[in-house]
Amino acid sequence: MDNNLCLIVGHPSSGKSTSLQYLKEPETVVYFNADCKALPFKMKFAANMAITDPLDLLDYLDDCAENDDVKTIIVDTITYLMRTYKTLYVDEANDSRQAWGNYGKFYNKLMLKLKTLSNDKTVIILAHATEEYDEDSGNTVSKLVLQGGAGKASEGDFTTIVEAKSKPLNKKLMKYENELLSFTEWEKEDGIKYVFVTRKTKNEPNTLARSANDLWEREMLYIDNSIQHLINRLEEYYSD
Repeated sequence: MDNNLCLIVGHPSSGKSTSLQYLKEPETVVYFNADCKALPFKMKFAANMAITDPLDLLDYLDDCAENDDVKTIIVDTITYLMRTYKTLYVDEANDSRQAWGNYGKFYNKLMLKLKTLSNDKTVIILAHATEEYDEDSGNTVSKLVLQGGAGKASEGDFTTIVEAKSKPLNKKLMKYENELLSFTEWEKEDGIKYVFVTRKTKNEPNTLARSANDLWEREMLYIDNSIQHLINRLEEYYSD
């Protein structure tokens, strides 16, 4: 089951990494830094491990599975993780067909480990999104950035996805105010609010967001970009 597995997608500078800032019990969090860049806040996690070889992550995840002190695992981002795998093991391969096959096998093995871990721990995966023109609908739609065949089906690996976005802080957004969406004086002054989009609607027709049908209240189309809000919601929902 993937009750404790969630995906945060978003364009660059949309607030994906910032959403991790207020995780409870940071001393129980292991952060796997596949992007190999600094977090936009002071890191208080138990570990911040740069992943320069994606194959190493499989062993690290096995270590996490055996460590009861680790409660939350973060992979930031799976986009760069798989891009690094391609650079190391596909681009220079003599047999590109076999190399791409191994790429897919690695992705499947990784997801199996993460889903298995989510039985006992919270697993948060971050990914980059882009926009593409969809000829069938005639609209621009958000797409998960993941190279190779794995990218075509990867969204289906997740029951719970939220999309990080920056939105103009105006009356249109403020009408969605709810217990998980508030507006600080600084946000009002700047006129920008970083949010999670939680579902597809006429206002957000192209979002990648998805979840169990009744995970969110109807007014919770937008919530603060705090992953702790999502974790709390999942714990409440699946504990019933």
